[in-house]
Amino acid sequence: LELGRALRRLGRYEEAEAAFERTNNLRPSWWVGYYRMSFVFIDKGEYEAAANRFRRKTELAPENAVGFNNLGSLLKYLDRQEDAQAMFLRSIEIEPNADAYSNLGTLAFEDARFGDAAGFFNKAVELDPDKYGLWGNLASAYHWGGDLNRAQTAYARALLLGEKRLESRPLDVDLHATLAGYFGMVGEHARGME
Repeated sequence: LELGRALRRLGRYEEAEAAFERTNNLRPSWWVGYYRMSFVFIDKGEYEAAANRFRRKTELAPENAVGFNNLGSLLKYLDRQEDAQAMFLRSIEIEPNADAYSNLGTLAFEDARFGDAAGFFNKAVELDPDKYGLWGNLASAYHWGGDLNRAQTAYARALLLGEKRLESRPLDVDLHATLAGYFGMVGEHARGME
């Protein structure tokens, strides 16, 4: 298992796959080898194979909410939205979690069901209130759903949390870009350009 992890980090995907396959042969009822192998397939762009390994993880560890989130995210990427939604709902059934609610919010947002999206993002921020991205997603759902007052409040919270995060990650380009967008949404264009 550790050899497979090291080989994956080195980009030696075929060898990593072989190491994880050996792990799975030695312990076929242990989910960890299948889980780690999934990421090798993602790195190689073999998404169906990755989904099959995540699916195997959910079979071996049906009480693990994260496995259903992983599988749902990959199915969403493969444009299998209904299957993805079923996985996220199963994850929440096992253990309510911000990631699954956020993913459901994203599915609803992409379908222009902004009220539903806001409901899911609200659940996500209730469970994990310190993530700026969740607040930003909630703000966007409110904005595009026409609830501009709530959007402004949620963007303000996203900015507060994002700027706090920036203190420990001042070179995080994605965070800077995200905060620039949030500043634009609250009308602080100069701050966004900065």
